[in-house]
Amino acid sequence: MSERLTGFCPNCGNKLTYTANELTVECDACDSVVDVNKFLDALSPNLKEELLAEDTMYPQKRKVKPKIFSVLCAALATVVMGGALVYYNFIDKKKVVEGVAVGDTCPDFTVDTIIAENGVFGMSDIDYNLRAHDGKVRVINFWATWCSACKHELPFFDEFAKAYPMVEVIAICGASGSDSVVQKWMNNEKEDAQTKGWADYSLTFGFYGPDKKLYEDMGGTGFWPMTVIIDEEGVIRYSEEVEMDFASLEKEVLPLLND
Repeated sequence: MSERLTGFCPNCGNKLTYTANELTVECDACDSVVDVNKFLDALSPNLKEELLAEDTMYPQKRKVKPKIFSVLCAALATVVMGGALVYYNFIDKKKVVEGVAVGDTCPDFTVDTIIAENGVFGMSDIDYNLRAHDGKVRVINFWATWCSACKHELPFFDEFAKAYPMVEVIAICGASGSDSVVQKWMNNEKEDAQTKGWADYSLTFGFYGPDKKLYEDMGGTGFWPMTVIIDEEGVIRYSEEVEMDFASLEKEVLPLLND
């Protein structure tokens, strides 16, 4: 049995099949009789010139199909990548933050605290429990020692804590190693110009462990820093994975103080 070849009608674009020993083929879409050599006329000039350079009567069999296959592979890869991006940025993110979106009651949590005594950071015996501070507006910042944006914004949180002492401001460190590693890092970095001597900060430093569990439970999707603002009733009023400054903190918090 002769191998079936494929071409396209130059009159209507209909897909045609034929055998190598056929010189003409009838198109069942437009009823025209097509010279199989005219299949080349439907190709772009550059591709036609390339195909005619081959020493074969039916060059499109060997040249056109691989190019079509490459185009299909590229299109499939684009669809797969696009689907992955949509899943990560929209579907998967919604799954992660389910139950901790703006308007939801913030789930309770307890974290260790880190305090500075005589300019040296160490773990405190006093925990920070979210529910124990109901009745106050709370600003919860999630940061990590390796995050330069986190380090850059911390002075603004301290400035805000000093300017508005009625607001609870806590900067919770995680995904940065054990408590001893974090304490050592904070002591080594405390005089860094970017953090402006944070041993004298007024905000509360929290620590929840070397993993990302609390950060993820609060809606974190992998972007640092993250800030969650909770009103006096314990309802989440703001939650974003962005760097903030003093003005942006005022913009989000002051309306809650005036409610």
